[in-house]
Amino acid sequence: MNLVYYLQLLVVLLLVFGVLLFLWKIAGFIQKKKYSGEIKEVDRLAIDNGVTLFIIEVQGCKYFLSVGGKEVRLLEKLL
Repeated sequence: MNLVYYLQLLVVLLLVFGVLLFLWKIAGFIQKKKYSGEIKEVDRLAIDNGVTLFIIEVQGCKYFLSVGGKEVRLLEKLL
């Protein structure tokens, strides 16, 4: 096996790696686009085992929620 064979192999492997990297980036972009909805988590704070406070934004309005176990409570609507 000569040097030309190894150079061709290296070029092909780099091309395959480049195509896979490109497809991975495109898949990530599509996934972000697909799952970007109207609800955004602004902040979260775990205050106890199984109890978490959330600030979420829904269509420009912010809400303060408490989530614990199987219960979700709206504590306050923020500005």
